[in-house]
Amino acid sequence: MLCTSVPWQRCQFHLQQNAQSYIARLDQRKTIGIRIRSICRLGRII
Repeated sequence: MLCTSVPWQRCQFHLQQNAQSYIARLDQRKTIGIRIRSICRLGRII
C-alpha cells in the first residue's frame, strides 16, 4: 500500500512487527495482528 500523504512508508510486515512489540500482553498480539492485516487489506481494495 502506498500512501502519498505521508513522508515515509512502512511495509505491512514491519508495521505489524513494530505495533506488536508495544503490546505487553501476549494474548492480545494475535488480535492486534488480525486487526492490522484487515486495515492493510482495506487499503488495497480502495
